[in-house]
Amino acid sequence: MATWWRENVVEPIHRFRIPIRNPRVLFAVKCIYFVSPIVVGYHVMQAVIPDPDKLRGEMKPPSEYAAGVTERQKKNLQQALEGADAAFKAHKAAETQKANGA
Repeated sequence: MATWWRENVVEPIHRFRIPIRNPRVLFAVKCIYFVSPIVVGYHVMQAVIPDPDKLRGEMKPPSEYAAGVTERQKKNLQQALEGADAAFKAHKAAETQKANGA
């Protein structure tokens, strides 16, 4: 079967040539060859993206352990952000004081 397909379909298609001598037509063909996989790929991706509302309905609420882990991570992140913000403000104040004093 594969041999028949190769001999009767693949090879005749690859042997077929149309010379394109007009530069505008050649540019149009190149554009079509460039754009068509992008357009087809976009539509395929849109077709396989699941519905977010359906996924939200299928999700279970987080376990008590997972909720606790999330809260600890939020608290640690908030502390890190506050520390970085305080360090930034101290640095800016020192720069301002140095600029005003100089």
